[in-house]
Parts: sequence; C-alpha cells; structure tokens
Amino acid sequence: MGEHVVVPDPRRPPSPMEPDEPIHDPLVALAFAAARTTRIRLATGIVILPQRNPLVLAKQLASLDSLSGGRLIFGMGVGYLEPEMTAVGVPMERRGARADEYLAAMRALWEQERPSFKGEFVQFSGVNAHPRPAQHPLPVVIAGHSTAAHRRAARSGDGWYGFLLDLDQTAEQVEGLRRELARARRDISELELSVSPQGRIDADSVDAYGRLGIDRLVLVPQFGASPDEVEQFVDEDGFLAIGAEVFVNDELIGSDLLSNMGWPFAELVAYASRNSRVVPGDVLGSGTVGNGGCLGELWGRAGSLTPPPLAEGDEVRMVVEGIGELVGRVGPAVVAPPLPAARPRPRLRERV
Repeated sequence: MGEHVVVPDPRRPPSPMEPDEPIHDPLVALAFAAARTTRIRLATGIVILPQRNPLVLAKQLASLDSLSGGRLIFGMGVGYLEPEMTAVGVPMERRGARADEYLAAMRALWEQERPSFKGEFVQFSGVNAHPRPAQHPLPVVIAGHSTAAHRRAARSGDGWYGFLLDLDQTAEQVEGLRRELARARRDISELELSVSPQGRIDADSVDAYGRLGIDRLVLVPQFGASPDEVEQFVDEDGFLAIGAEVFVNDELIGSDLLSNMGWPFAELVAYASRNSRVVPGDVLGSGTVGNGGCLGELWGRAGSLTPPPLAEGDEVRMVVEGIGELVGRVGPAVVAPPLPAARPRPRLRERV
C-alpha cells in the first residue's frame, strides 16, 4: 500500500494521480487486510516518513505488527511532491535528513528498554510505548532510485524497493545499491530486493528479474482500476508461479515452481489444501500430474520420474510458498482421482 495524503489539484507533474482518484491511508487499509487474513505479508509501499510524526507512526506500526502476528514490512520513502509536503507543513529541504532521524527515533522506541532520543528534529526521554512490534527487528524497506536512497538502504535498511522499473533500470539500480553497500561494508545478500516491474510480465521476465538479484516482484494494477479490473489483473498477471519444497521423512527430495496450469489462484490453493492421500509407488518430481492429493506438478506417478518411490508409512511434507505446509503419510494404494478441470472462477463478492 502506498500513500499520498493530498495531491495537487489540478494535477500537475510529477503527481502520479488525478486529484479525485481515491487512495486509502496505508495503515488503515492494512489493518483491514490484517483482520481478514492470517498468512499474507502486509507491506507499506511506501509511507512518506518525513511528513509523519515519528512517535505516532511508531505506535501505529508496532500495533499493526502485533495485531497481525508479525506480518508487517515497513516500506518508507522521503517524498517528492512539494505541494503535498507544503500542505502538511514539512519543508522539502532536508527531508532526507529528517527521515533518517525519524527512523532512528522510531527504532529507539521499538528496541530500547528505556527509550530515549535526542536529535535535531525529535527529542524524547522518560517515556515508553507498548506493545512493541512482534518482529525483532521490524523489517524496514527503503524505497527510491537516487544515490541518496541507495545510501540510506545500505546504511539503515533491511530491504530496498524500486517502483515501475524495467530490466535495464533494475540492473542500474542494483549496481548503485552494490556500490553503496560496499561503502557501508555490507553485502547485497543482506538486503531483500523488491521491484514493481513496468508493464506486463511472463515467466521469462520473472526469471530475468531473479537473475538480477531481485527477491520479490510486487505487481501493480492500473491506477483507478475497478474491482472487476483488479480481479482480472490478479487472474491474468497476479499469479505466475510459486515455490515449493517436498520432504520425505524430513529429507528434502526436491523443489520446483508450481505454475497455475490455467487454474484461478483460489482454486489452485483449494486443491493444494484438500485432504487426500499419497499412495505407494508415487514419486516426487515435476512434469506429470497425478496422485490426487496435492499439486500434480510436484508429485507424479511411479516410473515417470527419477526420485525413488514412496513406501507405505512414509511421511510426506510439502512446503508451499505463501500457503503453508501440507503433511501426510503414504497410505494403502488407492485409485488416484483425476485433476479437476479448470472452470469459471466465482466472483470474489459471491464467496465472501
């Protein structure tokens, strides 16, 4: 979730949206999402830190992380719309220094037993705030494409976020991050890199971003899209592949990417989660369908793949990224039910 408290009216560059386009406060929207979900991560992308009160924001973020069970990622930036900054009473000048100090003050409130802070823009002592974030530390992702943003991420971030970047732009940004990380005596592996790609993507472009070192792609539907258009975007672009690992008797047998095979995402998850059994002779691998228990691309029929067949009583555990674990034991041989055919996806509002 991004934010703009206000935008110029009438619109003028570099404003990203029309003045009558709705944009919810990200923390309110994520609190709503947290109340209706249990597993998904909740991220701000981004909060404009200099225009917030750092102690109030620290309380809001800690509360959201606590209530959501430690699912929050705090993405922050320093802002670029002068009319917005002026309207909330924060000067554009030195907004980067203000953001750096605010973040340090917030971390003091989250992490110190007896918090205190003395800086140019914020000072406090003799106070405390609970609850603390459920995560220790709360992940902080720094957004921005400038050298200053790279430097801030290298010095203070757990991750970095680039917005609407193609592959060439992403490569340039990663190189800039590497330079600043070297100056900070950190390695690129210490940062989780996220990018919202520009334009539509496919499996090949996902792989290309991965080769550049990007850990997470954050897909963005068209601004102003209707609920039906957003749902169509999720069906067509929002799910390409998820990672999965399979263990037999706690030994890692293999990992793979599970594509959607033409199914809507909700149906794929439902099928992966249903309660059925693996039978003797099944093997683990990719490329076939079949045992009637979980995602067919990982579990195939005996003789079609190289992994060893399972024996009755073996424990099989599949860890599916973003879904959870599926655990079961190989039972007596049964006839494997066929994979269900793809069918029209029910509308979201009909399932609520």
